[in-house]
Amino acid sequence: MGKPALVLVLITILCIAAGYYSRDFKLDASADSLLLEGDEGLRIFRESSERFGTRDFLFVTFIPEEDIFSDQSLNVIKDLKDELSNLPLVESVVSIIDVPLVKNAGGKLSDVANNYKTLLDPDVDRDAARQELLDSPIYSNLIISEDAEMTALQLNLRNDSDYLNDQKERNRLYIKRSQQGLTQAEQQELDQVLERYEISKSRFDTANHENIIKVREIIGHYQQFGEIHLGGLTMVADDMITFIKNDLIVFGIGVLGFLIFMLSIIFRGVRWVALPLASCVLAGLIMIGLLGYVGWQVTVISSNFISLMLILTMSMNVHLIVRYRQLNRDNPGLSQTELVSETARRMVWPCLYTAITTMIGFGSLVVSEIKPVIDFGWMMVLGLMVTFTISFLFFPSMLAMLNKVDIPDSEKEQTPYTAYLSKYTERHGNSILVVAAIMAIVSLVGITRLKVENS
Repeated sequence: MGKPALVLVLITILCIAAGYYSRDFKLDASADSLLLEGDEGLRIFRESSERFGTRDFLFVTFIPEEDIFSDQSLNVIKDLKDELSNLPLVESVVSIIDVPLVKNAGGKLSDVANNYKTLLDPDVDRDAARQELLDSPIYSNLIISEDAEMTALQLNLRNDSDYLNDQKERNRLYIKRSQQGLTQAEQQELDQVLERYEISKSRFDTANHENIIKVREIIGHYQQFGEIHLGGLTMVADDMITFIKNDLIVFGIGVLGFLIFMLSIIFRGVRWVALPLASCVLAGLIMIGLLGYVGWQVTVISSNFISLMLILTMSMNVHLIVRYRQLNRDNPGLSQTELVSETARRMVWPCLYTAITTMIGFGSLVVSEIKPVIDFGWMMVLGLMVTFTISFLFFPSMLAMLNKVDIPDSEKEQTPYTAYLSKYTERHGNSILVVAAIMAIVSLVGITRLKVENS
């Protein structure tokens, strides 16, 4: 505590750097973030994609108010298809009005290719077309439901050649690394490919997100004609990223608001609210900056690390506040610097022990063999290091710069809530043990009924 100003300057510089790298903080909901690199299923998928290729697509489901085969419904489908087809990222749209009606064509099978009809042809028999589509093993339950109440439009999306080439090259090197190993030159090539892949993937994800927004805007104009929804893996992945962002904001603000409320009630002092909150914000900013610097992307599972960091940082700061106030009450003759130094000295080992045991607990997640769970474990280990460091550098340094505030006499005379608990424990020890034993038995029964869902 000899140079608190210097410590605060260094923390400020670190926060500026973290703020700069926080722009590289990214979210990911792709298969890369959910599966381990050595996963056999992932390897087979990559080999299949390499051999047969893949195409991304979206589905728009439509339940019209009128019969699907009525003029109004077919015209709505046509207008919807035309609007969706005009989107830059949509290569083609396949709908019920595009499929060939073989049985309506008549004549020989060899003539069908040049003489097939669709539902928009004026002379088509729509009753026969309905039966043909419902009986078709190709179209039934794909482009039209069994009850003929719902139809679907398939939006085939354009491929990003740069993204696909980078992905293909990356997968090739990954497969070779898992089977044969890579030479030094090939490892350098992989590093370069991964760098290009991250850039092209970011561009591809942004284009997909903007395309999905435009699709939703278009289908929103057709809600008056029936029930309409958007689906597809591309949409699900994009929505998951949106949910992660919302979780970070909503839960972060919620936890922050709750902490402000509780600190205000417990300590009733501006400094005892502002200092812990500043520690939480700085710890969160530095952690986000570190993740952005190393390119560590957040997934659905690890998205709540901010909320946990806020809680853990706050708990350490509360321990420091309580110890400082106790020392200030019991030793009114000590200076502010002496109080802060003694507070840090007495609390560093208990808090370090707590941090280490908590890190070990989160570190145990690395043996789960589930990539997002492993990432979450390592993130929390790193986050606890940041939490402990900020709590014992920023908080004491900032407190040492402030004037000493004496504890009011009215507060000294108050009996702490913990004192009531200790007296109650002394008087009703046996009853507490009986209740604890009953709760332990109930908990053991509940543990046997726990089920894990990972679908």
